[in-house]
Amino acid sequence: MTPDYMGEPRSAGRTMKSRTAFWCALSIWVLTLAVAGGALIFNHLYPLPPALAAGAGNVANGLAALMFIEGFTIVGALLIWKRSANPIGWLISATGASYGLALGGGSLLLRFPQTRAWGHWFGLMFFLGLGLTVFVLLLFPTGSLPSGRWRPVAWAAGAGIVAWALGNTFAPVSLSSGTPSPIRAAWPAGRIFDVLAGAGLALVAAAGLAAVVSLVFRYRQARTVEREQLLARLEEIRASRQRLVAAQDAERRRIERNIHDGAQQQLVALAIKLSITESMIGTDTEGERELLAELREDAAGAVEELRDLARGIYPPLLAGEGLVTALQAQARKAPVPTSVTADGVGRYPQDVEAAVYFCVLEALQNVAKYAGATRAEVRLAISGHDLTFEVTDDGAGIDPGREGYGTGLQGMADRLHAHGGSLAVRSSPGRGTTVAGRIGLTAGPAGNAGALPLTSRMG
Repeated sequence: MTPDYMGEPRSAGRTMKSRTAFWCALSIWVLTLAVAGGALIFNHLYPLPPALAAGAGNVANGLAALMFIEGFTIVGALLIWKRSANPIGWLISATGASYGLALGGGSLLLRFPQTRAWGHWFGLMFFLGLGLTVFVLLLFPTGSLPSGRWRPVAWAAGAGIVAWALGNTFAPVSLSSGTPSPIRAAWPAGRIFDVLAGAGLALVAAAGLAAVVSLVFRYRQARTVEREQLLARLEEIRASRQRLVAAQDAERRRIERNIHDGAQQQLVALAIKLSITESMIGTDTEGERELLAELREDAAGAVEELRDLARGIYPPLLAGEGLVTALQAQARKAPVPTSVTADGVGRYPQDVEAAVYFCVLEALQNVAKYAGATRAEVRLAISGHDLTFEVTDDGAGIDPGREGYGTGLQGMADRLHAHGGSLAVRSSPGRGTTVAGRIGLTAGPAGNAGALPLTSRMG
């Protein structure tokens, strides 16, 4: 009864199949219910003599006892079904079963003078349940000891249970019931078994106190682990913020560069041509027409350049028409043939739509730059309270063994995490890549992009 103690997950070879565990747990529960319930019904119909009943015929007492016993077996059965490798479920079920057998078997044997001594002896089963409770406290909640230092406590509890059982079986008078034992040793061996029973009781009591102390030890140890996890989470948030600041600085530099190299140059050229046109007024009608035509084209080009620039900041189509329409428009411009499918996707707050929109655009840019794909597919859907997206390509794929994200994927992950979402990448060499993300929603689609913001949750 001393399992591995470092709290490590048990190997698959030692884990019972879920179906087998379910039927075992159900069998224990049904057996205990049948024995304890049958005994209580029988005792109610055919009461024991008052000297032996001790309230057993009382309906309220009987129902309370049955609920107490079945509480153990139900909890144990659920734990066995869900976590068959964890011995706590088995121990709790065995505790309930021992109480049920003690109640059912003991009350039945007490009815007959010839077996009445065995009925009192069945009180040992109650003590067995108490002893198993010590192991439940020792192993709670992981199913393993807090550390190797607690192994002697488990051995002491096991030895105490064995000593108590042997002492009560062979002592002249059972300590559990105060009646003569059905199998008793003669003097002086009987005296030895009396001492053995007392020593067993003391060992189990001491192990029980130590088990309670182990719970305090586990609590303090868990608080240390929680602090370490909290510090790691804070470090992750700090790093995420640094990446976001760096990304914002890079985005500002990109916008500045695009304005300087694109729209600003076109506007300067427009100003120069306007000056030339002004100087030609009334002197060269044909030249004026040509310059005006050029100015018209340059002005249209500048407007388109500014629209493209604004689209990189916040796309007008996304604000006006929504996520699906905006992504369909970008898919038509993508160098790799791209399809967009949407299932039940409507309008959502601007920050949610923008997060998904730019993540999908980043994924499509990665497809165009690195994947060598012939096609890509964007899928949008609502899953429960989450807005999900997937960008899939048939390209070269990436090595699943590499650690961490690149800058592009890390930026996508940070953008989603800022809204309580998550990002996952599934890929293998030669089989393409799927970039999947989700972002939490606590209400249905908004009526328009300016709707009241929705509170996000962890994806």
